[in-house]
Amino acid sequence: MKLNCKPGDLARVIRDDVGIDEQWPGVLFRVHSAGFIVRCRALTVIQGYPAWELEQPVEARSSTPSGFSGVATVYAIADELLRPLPGLGELAGDDETIAWVGKPVQADVPEVISA
Repeated sequence: MKLNCKPGDLARVIRDDVGIDEQWPGVLFRVHSAGFIVRCRALTVIQGYPAWELEQPVEARSSTPSGFSGVATVYAIADELLRPLPGLGELAGDDETIAWVGKPVQADVPEVISA
């Protein structure tokens, strides 16, 4: 099985998710999360499909076809809804400035003797 993301990837959510909340059996919810940027932490399975636990949960607006709306806390997102941001996944934990200028190197500085 080919996955879109791997652990540590920063990824963009490409479309909203639709699902059923365990607290409301039979009620279909749309979670408006398209455009969010998330970091994939660990692979899991949701309703038989590969998904990524998120490094930090995100709050997203949710709604039903009948017009009910609220806020959903999203802890995991299906892999099929994610696209990795190129070149950023391997920087897990690094300051993004390091991506632009590179990691610092040790410089040889001559000792200064004052008179």
